[in-house]
Amino acid sequence: MNIQKQRMDRMYGAVTRINAIYENYAKQNGMSYLEWQMFYALQSAKEEEICLTQKMLCDKLKASKSTVNSIVRKYLSEGLIELKDKTDNKKEKLVVLTEQGKECTNRIVLPVMNAEMGVMAQISDEQLDVLIHAESVFAEGLEELLFQKKE
Repeated sequence: MNIQKQRMDRMYGAVTRINAIYENYAKQNGMSYLEWQMFYALQSAKEEEICLTQKMLCDKLKASKSTVNSIVRKYLSEGLIELKDKTDNKKEKLVVLTEQGKECTNRIVLPVMNAEMGVMAQISDEQLDVLIHAESVFAEGLEELLFQKKE
């Protein structure tokens, strides 16, 4: 097997393992991976003091409008999130955690964020920069080659 194929297999294995960790964690907490990702995104936005619209969630999660809408409706009915009017555009709604939703993210998202920070603290800044750059270049190249417009 050539060296590039071995590297690809190792990278694919690492990415698959990381995704499986998140998926299993979500499942252990009674959610789908995408549902858990929504709460992760809402927690991240809360920490940055910004609010997300459903469209922004679609972009962040790389999910369809109907999928995100279904998830929002589910957790709206469970009282974990609420929709608020966006001041500059009444058609767009902001997805906001309720107090119950904040308790939920404290229980199921913050432990993961803390674990991620703990792992990242074990990796040098230079290694992290190389990793992030390489992943970005790989994702952009793969997306371009797989989904390029046929002319």
